[in-house]
Parts: sequence; structure tokens; C-alpha cells
Amino acid sequence: METKREEIECLMNLLNVEPRRRYVDSDDEEFDETQVNDTKDNVEEEIPKKKNPYTKLDPQEEKEMKGKEVYEDNEFFFDEEKPSTDWKKTPKWEISYRQQITPTDVFLQMGPKNPSTACCEDMLIDVWLPSDKRQNIDLKVMNTQLKLFSPNHFLDIPLPHPVNPQKGNAQWNNNEEKLTITLKIDREFDVVNF
Repeated sequence: METKREEIECLMNLLNVEPRRRYVDSDDEEFDETQVNDTKDNVEEEIPKKKNPYTKLDPQEEKEMKGKEVYEDNEFFFDEEKPSTDWKKTPKWEISYRQQITPTDVFLQMGPKNPSTACCEDMLIDVWLPSDKRQNIDLKVMNTQLKLFSPNHFLDIPLPHPVNPQKGNAQWNNNEEKLTITLKIDREFDVVNF
């Protein structure tokens, strides 16, 4: 298979490669160097110049950058909502699990259940919210995350197991100022295991 010089030159122009040496025979056409220089100029113009990271910032730019840096570093973990909760306290919280057992599980031990969390159907989350009222609490439950907003507290925790947000409930205990959240654990193979 024979390749012509023109084909090689076109290929070099496409790949932006300069020829190392130029061999010109009397029969061949002269190589046009202006084409290679034109492509180099176009490539240089298209590349945007990067900002020097060591240059000083204006005070106004610096104020704008401070708030953005936190969210840019952790943007994967934040939702669309970005409330200002820096001054709010994180309440005391505790996770426990609950199983639904029958007499055959307890006395005869014939079922596949054991006392581990892998065999639990419900997840209980107790959150103590002193000096807050039930009416001011906003709770948002997602498959793998729980968010709680109140005038004095903010809680954002990842859940250890995926849950079904539609099959949960919350109860407020006024004496202890405690919110008890019951969530149904939604594992992939629960139908097979139970």
C-alpha cells in the first residue's frame, strides 16, 4: 500500500506535528510551512490563560470566596438547600433497633432471626431537643439521611441502613423534650431473609 506525501502532510497537519527534516525532491511539491504555523496560532488562542493563584485578592472578592469554599469542597454531600446553621447546636441523639419476634423465635428458636441489627425491622432515633417546641420542629427523612431543623438545633446525620421514608413516624415526649423517630428499615433482600 503506497502513501503519498500529501496524505502524510495532511495527517501531520491534523495531529499538529512538525516535520523533523524536510526532504524535497525535485518531483515533489514544496512543503507549505504556513499551514503548520497557522494551526499553532489557533491552538494558542483557544487555550484560556489560568489565573495566578499567588496574586492578591481584592477584599470584596475575598469575602465572596470564604463562603463558597466550604460548599465547593463538600458539594457532593450538600443538597440544594444550604441554610445558615453555623450558630445552631447539634442535639444529643441515639440510634437503637427493634425486632418483631414471635413465640417461635423466642422459645423454639426455629426462625432465621438472631439478636444482631441485620435481623431488625425498625430503627429508632431518639433526639433530645431542650427548649424547643413540637410545632417548631421540621423533620426531613430521606433514604439514607435524616435532617432536623428547629430554632435552636440542627441535626444532619447519615443513616446506617437505608430506610423507607413513607413508612415512618415521629412522637414528641413533652416531659423529656425528646423526639422519637421510628423508621422502617428497607434492605434489598429483606423479603428473602424474613
